[in-house]
Amino acid sequence: MATASAEVLLRVILALLLMLCLDYGSALNSPPKKYLFSDKTPYHFSSRPIERPPRCEPIHINMVIRHGSRYPGGSRIKKAKKLLEKINRFFPNNSTFHYKGLSLPWSFPPDIINSASKEMSELGTEEMYSMARRFLSKFRGILKHGYSNTNYSFIATDKLRSSQSAIAFAQGLFEGKGHLGSMKFRPVAVKFSGSYNDDIVLRIFEACPRWQKITARKRSQSEYRKFMNGPEMRKVSRKIVKRLRLSGKYSLRPEDAVEMFLMCAFGVQTDSADSSWCSVFEDEEFKVLEYLNDLKLYWDRSYGRKINYNMACPLYAEITDSIERFLKNGKPHGIFRFAHTGTVIPLFTMLGLYNDSVPPRADNFNEQANRTFRISDVVPMSANVAFVLYNCNRDGAKRDAKEKNDCIGQCQQSVSTDRNEFGGTFQESHIKIQLLVNEAVVAMPACEGKMYCSLEKFLSFYSHIKDNCDINTVCNIHRISALGVWNERLGFGIDNEGQVFLVAQASQRSADGFDYNKLYGPPAAPEQTIRTSAVKKAFIDKDLWNQGPRITGIQRITLIVGTAIFLIDSGMIPQDDRNAPWARPQLPRRGGCSAGFSSLAGDGQSSGSFFPDSMDPSLVIFDKDGTLIDLNNVWIPWMESHVQELEEATGLDLADKMYEEVGYCPKKRIYSDGGLLAHATVAEIRQAFVTVLIKSGLDRAKAQKLVSNCCKDFDSGGHDTLEPLGDLPAIFETLRAKGVKTAVCTTDSREGTLSALDRLGLMSMIDKIVCGDDTDIKPKPNPETALGICEELNVCPTQTVIVGDTIADTSMGRSAGLGLTIGVLSGAGNQKFLEKEADIVLNNVDELLNTLYPSDSSSSSSS
Repeated sequence: MATASAEVLLRVILALLLMLCLDYGSALNSPPKKYLFSDKTPYHFSSRPIERPPRCEPIHINMVIRHGSRYPGGSRIKKAKKLLEKINRFFPNNSTFHYKGLSLPWSFPPDIINSASKEMSELGTEEMYSMARRFLSKFRGILKHGYSNTNYSFIATDKLRSSQSAIAFAQGLFEGKGHLGSMKFRPVAVKFSGSYNDDIVLRIFEACPRWQKITARKRSQSEYRKFMNGPEMRKVSRKIVKRLRLSGKYSLRPEDAVEMFLMCAFGVQTDSADSSWCSVFEDEEFKVLEYLNDLKLYWDRSYGRKINYNMACPLYAEITDSIERFLKNGKPHGIFRFAHTGTVIPLFTMLGLYNDSVPPRADNFNEQANRTFRISDVVPMSANVAFVLYNCNRDGAKRDAKEKNDCIGQCQQSVSTDRNEFGGTFQESHIKIQLLVNEAVVAMPACEGKMYCSLEKFLSFYSHIKDNCDINTVCNIHRISALGVWNERLGFGIDNEGQVFLVAQASQRSADGFDYNKLYGPPAAPEQTIRTSAVKKAFIDKDLWNQGPRITGIQRITLIVGTAIFLIDSGMIPQDDRNAPWARPQLPRRGGCSAGFSSLAGDGQSSGSFFPDSMDPSLVIFDKDGTLIDLNNVWIPWMESHVQELEEATGLDLADKMYEEVGYCPKKRIYSDGGLLAHATVAEIRQAFVTVLIKSGLDRAKAQKLVSNCCKDFDSGGHDTLEPLGDLPAIFETLRAKGVKTAVCTTDSREGTLSALDRLGLMSMIDKIVCGDDTDIKPKPNPETALGICEELNVCPTQTVIVGDTIADTSMGRSAGLGLTIGVLSGAGNQKFLEKEADIVLNNVDELLNTLYPSDSSSSSSS
């Protein structure tokens, strides 16, 4: 009877297991959707047995491992929150909307909100632990030794998720082999591979200036941007709008779809396992979004550019050097490196893996359905590359067959009395190498398509990588070859090309807010002028800093950046100023009703300093859109939604023509400084739409009616996406407290402008408002508008500052002879064009007060 009951119980268990397997296998439409998140895919591995070389014994394993599944970064959460604010407002709490597994309004689970940026999740630690247990079972002969620093080496980047991955992996290997706790764990030592900006082995993408410069260019992501704005992504966005009932409410951009995709991906791998946003996508749409990210990684990390994989040569050299050390010394048995996507992809690219005959592009999505460069498969979270060495002699084969425990270290010295070329006792001809990616054996080009080959053949095939590895040349890395120190904070360094750096200790680079600016030119004379249009960073290690001799021969450096003049004087640089105001702009005075800014009236000598304490203007004139308010969040959604309505109403493909007419590039999501979108009124933009419709074959009356019906009057101030570009109340309150008058000069309508400024809480602090539909007002860049504001407020032009984001603003300031013209990069203008007319170019309006009143910043920071 007992036997029968046991048999019944066993059958029940087997049936339940079968049901679970069938349920899992049919869960294609249930999250988590594996293989579809590109490099955000949780780890999955091959369960196929490893085909070992016959009559061979594994003796050494050398791995590069990406960190495990993690939480999103702080900047990612911030972007997602902005999107959620825009979407949730259409679904108040008393009218919850449900679509499959998603309920709106939606907010992040507490574990995501409370997590540290990019912190490992429980799933990530489980991935590492379980992976280690599987490697232990597959390579027990290598991994059964007790832990010591000589037996095994663990190396991680300086990111916490990397070291946490190392600890979780080590626990999987050595659990039960130590003396701590009930699990008898043995602590392991984790070495750091270097500081984030100087790690040329495991984090080279942060330490390679040339690669960073190339990838920062917009054209470097041209295929990515083309696909982002292509028909596949637009189709995904349109379907999401319909599913979430956002039609006519919110113009969902492809970038918004990406944010939802990432909320789905991270939701699957975080502790709360909230996959609500996965419900928004169909299977085919996951493939579209996966391909989008694969495009970016292909062109910025892999075969898209030679530098992407050439810069991985130090990692390859370190791997082969460590293999040669093992062959010489017999240890360590295993080396485990924990790093990032940007480490693993360049490595397998350098090895020639997953290289399709046709590269992925924005225009061949369908043709790439069966590509081997599928990052979801190749570099998910916890992706790993393992180089396994085998000793293929008869003694090794016998030991492998009998599975003798802990035999490698004891027996390897008896293999041969002849020393190999590495100085060890292994016969190189007996050593074979095998490559595993995500626990599956892969064929390497070096092995001519086979799953293993001799180490000699492998090293010979890739010898050019190591022989030609000059990372300083590849990455254009400048090394400080001489150093002179002014004080404990600042000094000058000279690199291997004779260029001069203004430097500070690397330990000061973040918290103290220093500028580490590179000064181009030969070694500085006692007084020298250096001209440059670029300012770059330079860091110095503390030990090198302490070795530097004191500089005594340089009294003053004049640095000219564009049209701004900076004076740097050795005697005036404070020893402990946290904000390091070592350079302040000294601008030429303009003629007019007074000498200009009071602090610039003298030559600077009387105060004993070359830095003006303040500029002390009497009036600041602000542009509105792109300077005070985010133009992208107001005008672009308005324009895109109405262009889409016009296309639907006419059945014509109008978008490209209309965007060109108003000066907008949808692929890059930028607008021309001189285009209508940057400076025209709503009426002028609507008239441009009418013009395009007429050119497309419609008669004028019908075109005007369509535009009137589709493009309703727009109130920028009442728009839901109104977003300030800084702490505007604080800026205006500070100016008012200092007795500075303020004005706003915009091409927007008066109704929209007043509404916007009122919503921003600025109306009571503004002395004058000039709008595009005011009568008898000449548009920018006509100087009469600025001069009229000065005259009405009884302020001299030379005591006036203008702040704007377009050439129209800066040209007006220059033509009117205003005391200071400031361009900001938060809107339509870029550095190249703004600096032609601007005295100073700032990132955004938040930097204005520190520019006008640097002494205030210094005193507040030291308190």
